[in-house]
Amino acid sequence: MPKILRIILPVMVLFFLLVWERTHFVKINLRIEELREERDHLLTQVHSLEVSAESLKSYSRIEKLAKAELNMLYPESKDIVYIKKGGTK
Repeated sequence: MPKILRIILPVMVLFFLLVWERTHFVKINLRIEELREERDHLLTQVHSLEVSAESLKSYSRIEKLAKAELNMLYPESKDIVYIKKGGTK
């Protein structure tokens, strides 16, 4: 009986190590796939935010907001004041 145990015990230990290694490998691959999906989602969000930021800082949008909400107008030529560069002589 001890001779059979000497053969079976190492085989069983190796079997359980192989099963554990395989399950661990599968878990790691699942986590990698989850992280890839999260990365893809975040990249999509980044792209969407970049597009949104570009549209928010467009000159035509800012001009419309300045006219509509702040009642701003372009100055007339009589309202423009020129300042000379340098000191007075």
